[in-house]
Amino acid sequence: MAIFALYAYLAEIEGKVFILGMEEPEQNLHPQAQRQLMSNLVGMGLQVIFTTHSPTIVDALEHEQVILCRRAQGKTRGLESRLSQVKPDFFSRSGIDRVSYYRFHRRLNSEFLFADFVVVVEGPADAAVVASLLADAGADVASLGINIVTLGSVTSIGHMYHLMKELEIASAYIVDKDYFLPYSKDDRQRSLNASGYPQYRAVAKSGTLLSTLFPKTGDHSKLVHSLHSNHTEAMKMLRTVGVFCFRYALEIDLVAARETRQRLFQYMAIPPAEQTELHLLTKRHTNKGLKSIDAIVDAISGLPPTSLPNSFKAIRREIPIMAIAAKKHP
Repeated sequence: MAIFALYAYLAEIEGKVFILGMEEPEQNLHPQAQRQLMSNLVGMGLQVIFTTHSPTIVDALEHEQVILCRRAQGKTRGLESRLSQVKPDFFSRSGIDRVSYYRFHRRLNSEFLFADFVVVVEGPADAAVVASLLADAGADVASLGINIVTLGSVTSIGHMYHLMKELEIASAYIVDKDYFLPYSKDDRQRSLNASGYPQYRAVAKSGTLLSTLFPKTGDHSKLVHSLHSNHTEAMKMLRTVGVFCFRYALEIDLVAARETRQRLFQYMAIPPAEQTELHLLTKRHTNKGLKSIDAIVDAISGLPPTSLPNSFKAIRREIPIMAIAAKKHP
C-alpha cells in the first residue's frame, strides 16, 4: 500500500493519471484484508486494472466495474477470450432501480459470476432440493460449474435475470406458481379448496418477468391459460426460456405425489387417522412441519424419478443437460 500511495502522490503532483496494473491482488490475503485493500485502492485516485478469481474482491466492486472474461471456441484459434460487461444504460434499459439492485446484491456472494451455469431459486429449501435432486441424478455440481443462488425473495428475480442476460451467463430459474398467477381470493389461506390445495386466477400477476420472457401477446396469454388449466403445457413453454415452475409450490407439490406424501407422513410421525393431504396442507404447513428443509429433503432423497412430482422430475432431468450445454458453448 505504501508503494501504491507513492504512485498516487506522484500522479497528483505531476497532474497525470497513473494506471496501476495487478494480477490477482488477493494472493496471500485473507478476506478481510482483501476488502481493506479494495477500500484503500478506490480512494487513491489511480486507474486500477487487475485480474481476480476472488468473489470477495468482486463483492467490493460495482458490477459496472467488472469485465467478465471467459474462454470460448474461436474461429481462427483454438481458444479465445470473450468479454462481457454491464453497460452504462443497463439499469434504464432493464427498468431496474439502481439503489434497490445493489441493496439486493450486497446480500449475495459474487461467486455466481465465476460459474458456467447459475440456478436461481427463491429460498434455502429450494436450493437444498436442487442440490439433492442433482446428487441423486449423479450430476456433480462442481464439475458442471453450477452455482445455486438463493434470492430470499422472489421479487428480486428480475435483478438476477437481467444481470445474467447482460453478462451472457447461462441460467435457470425456479419459482412457485404464485409468482405468475394471483391466488383466487388474493391470499393463500382463503384460496384453499376442500383438499387444502391453493387455487389461482387465470390472469397474469403484475411485477413479474412474464412479458419479458414472452413478449408476444399470444404467447403471454397462452402461458397464463396453461398455468391455470394445463400445467404440463405451461412447464414445456417455460422450459424454453429456462424457467421451472412448480404446479403449486415446492412443498405442496410433494403432498400431491403419493410416495413423497407418505414420506412426509413418516418424517413428521403423523398418526394414521390424520394422514390426509388436508392435514399436511393446513395443520402442518409451517417452517417446522411441511416447509422444513429437513422434511422436504428427506421426502425426495434417493427416490427414483418415477416417484417424484413432475416439477421435480423436470428439474432433475433438465438442469444437468442445460449445464453441460453451457460448458460446451460458453
